[in-house]
Formats: sequence, C-alpha cells, structure tokens
Amino acid sequence: MKTPTLAIGLLVAAPLALAQGGLPCAQTHALAKASQARSVPALDGANKSAAQGYLSRLVVASRRFKITANRANAEGLLAVMPVTDEQQVEIYKLSSLTCEDESDAEATALARLADKLPAQFARAVLRAPRFVPEYLQFVMLSVGDPHNDGAVQMARVCKAMKPRLKRAVLALPDKDQKFFREQVMNLDTCAPMHYPEAD
Repeated sequence: MKTPTLAIGLLVAAPLALAQGGLPCAQTHALAKASQARSVPALDGANKSAAQGYLSRLVVASRRFKITANRANAEGLLAVMPVTDEQQVEIYKLSSLTCEDESDAEATALARLADKLPAQFARAVLRAPRFVPEYLQFVMLSVGDPHNDGAVQMARVCKAMKPRLKRAVLALPDKDQKFFREQVMNLDTCAPMHYPEAD
C-alpha cells in the first residue's frame, strides 16, 4: 500500500474524475434505480438493465446488504469494497452530475448511497470479520478523502473487535503501521485521527 501518497493522489484524482464526466446516462438511470430498490426482485430487475462494471457491482451489493443485512450479503459487499485508488475515484462519480438528463432525485439517491458506504462497510465487517484486513486497507485509503468518514465509522469496529483489528494492523509493514497510528486511529482508545470536513 502506497500510504505516503494516498492523500495527495486522491485529492488530485477526484476533481479530475469529476471534470472528465461520469457515466453514460443509461447506466446512471439503472444505478439510481438499483440504489432505491426496496426488494430483492426489484433490485435484480434493476441490475439486469445496468451495464456491468465495478460501480454496478458495488451499488447492487450495497443495496442488497441494506435490504437484508446477513453474513452472505455482508461478504458480497465487502468483496467489492474500494481498496485501490482507482476504485475510490470511481465512487466519486456517484456524487457528481453524470449526464444531462439525470434527475435531482437520481443524483440525490446516488450521492446518498456513496456517503453511506463507509458506515455500511463498518456494519458489514462486524458480520464478516474475515474481511478485516481488506477493511483496514479501505479505511487507510479513505483518509485521503477529506469528506470521507471511514475512520470515524471504524471506531465501532475497533470497540467490537479490537484484538482482531490490532492483529491486522500489526501484520502491516512498519511504515503502514505508522501511517495508521498517525492518520487513522488510536487503537488503544479507538479514537479516530481523521474526521471529515464539512461540505
């Protein structure tokens, strides 16, 4: 993990991603529909009309876990959790105006889903603790985004499974352990070191 450059990389990449535009309108409409599905059949129907890709998998997994928060759906969501710079930048597209005829309701639905992802990941990893190493990677990446509350949401994970989280941190290279202690969380108190800026 390239921890020293995470913050700089995301701060540069996010505006660039937004400036370049986001998704085709058809995909935007399909993702917005999936993000508001209230049942598994409705979600499956919306998924069929969405172009396959990382964002489609993430939106569907997020909504599936929202509908039924069981272990299987938690694992499905955590399997598509953003753990690379490229994946994190993709998520910014959910919060941007992606096409000409995107409605306010669609834009709001997608932005709301993106904003709630860190909290969803925290809830999911409590149900699927084998993903703690990947979750740790996500949170370390998230602090490069000044508006992401990943570290704040991790506090509940720390309090619930501190020994497991500590083992995952200690398995990191020394420089990444230092980054975690200084930029992410005080593991002794479960106090986050990064708080999101107000919009």
